[in-house]
Amino acid sequence: MRSRDWKDLRDGFDYAAALQSKTLPPILSITGANDKQIGHPVDCRRLLKEIGDQDNFTFKVIGKKQGYKHDYDHINLLTHRDAKDDHFQEVLEWLKG
Repeated sequence: MRSRDWKDLRDGFDYAAALQSKTLPPILSITGANDKQIGHPVDCRRLLKEIGDQDNFTFKVIGKKQGYKHDYDHINLLTHRDAKDDHFQEVLEWLKG
């Protein structure tokens, strides 16, 4: 989180380079609009860009501005009582493909 490079501190393995050379399965990346932790929307976008911004990646910010019930944070994105009727249904549909 504090380094610009995504490399192993012990052996120097470059995770970003390794992932860019692979075809990854579809990825649904969601983050809460009010997330101030390690899943902050900027962090998520940076990660997807770092691993190659492939066409099979879907990125969504879950918040009121995007039409959801709440500006979810890092924890309540998964634990809020409204999540199952708000964005969980969308995740379920994505999983069904």
